[in-house]
Amino acid sequence: MQHLTSSNFGKHHNLKMVGAVRMDRRVALHFVICGALTLFFLHAAMCNTGGTLLGGWTSLNLSSVKVVTVANFAIQYFNSDSEVNYKLKSISQASSCSVALGTNYSLTFTITPSACKDAGCNLGEFEEKQCTSKVLEETTGGRIVETLSCP
Repeated sequence: MQHLTSSNFGKHHNLKMVGAVRMDRRVALHFVICGALTLFFLHAAMCNTGGTLLGGWTSLNLSSVKVVTVANFAIQYFNSDSEVNYKLKSISQASSCSVALGTNYSLTFTITPSACKDAGCNLGEFEEKQCTSKVLEETTGGRIVETLSCP
């Protein structure tokens, strides 16, 4: 059995000197690849968002077609489990955030009852509701209601 010393340790374990630290070549290659990938994705993120990094929330025009469309999608989701159908009355807050899967929308809006689903329903028994919702619009075009609260 051969004794390992500082002079022959690297020969037996495929290590090389990096500064004052011994590092396995596979570990060094891992750092190089991860660093390159990080720079690539940061550059791609900046290019796809007009020079801003992913993750920051941006206020949106409350009457834009996109904001109204996303709000109506959340209302449609709410209506699927409600006794009556509601419609959009107003939007008081809207912001978006670019994420890896697409764009997150954060909305605050008011809905008002518009039609009964059952013949025995009294529409007057239902009140307006203030709702908050987060909707993900995927890069593929689909939408997912992540959160919805209409107390």
